[in-house]
Amino acid sequence: MANHPDDDKKKAFSSFADNLLDVEKQDKEAKKRIIKEGVERIESEAKKSLKSSKLLTSELASLREKADMSPFVGTSGKITSPRLRRGEFIEILGRELLWIGREELKDKGGIISLSHLRAYFSETRDNWELRDKDIVEALEWLDQEEMIPNLDKLSDEQALVHFRPVELSTDMRHILNAAMGIEVTKSRLETVLGWSSERIDAGLKQLEQDGIAIVEGENIYFPGL
Repeated sequence: MANHPDDDKKKAFSSFADNLLDVEKQDKEAKKRIIKEGVERIESEAKKSLKSSKLLTSELASLREKADMSPFVGTSGKITSPRLRRGEFIEILGRELLWIGREELKDKGGIISLSHLRAYFSETRDNWELRDKDIVEALEWLDQEEMIPNLDKLSDEQALVHFRPVELSTDMRHILNAAMGIEVTKSRLETVLGWSSERIDAGLKQLEQDGIAIVEGENIYFPGL
């Protein structure tokens, strides 16, 4: 059966609209790239001026956000973890992590695993050269300064970072701890925790309401882990 002429028109207009959206998206990305390159050049060439000019710092912070960069001026270019006099570096890194947890990963429910945070930082901040313990030290500084609600250290390699206040019951904490490093299903949680399905369901329901878990039948997803 032949297509009606109106159907062909609809398809043509739909294709045209899609192409326009693609061009617009590419244009936005091009603008962001240009702004980012400009910010990096200014920060590299005017380091001394940045420290003494609040106006310039404010304007650069605004430009950085338009380019989907963190607002912390001076974090462009190569940043190497120092062996000595680490206080200022740890504070800068801590604030960068705070921005990531509260803005860039805000859709993860406010609770992010250390491994997920490390992977995201490595993927998005390739200008930083970190030592193994840098991120942990920066998170401990944030916790000490009470800039994050909580830092649950499960071991030297595993931790849950709370970037926004979330009231977790004991059962919810046990479920999150059990979910670390495994492909999570309800039956697997029942086996690991030794709980009834009803108890698992109750804990998962609250985690889902808080935006920390996604329940799809038997499968459970924790975007922040």
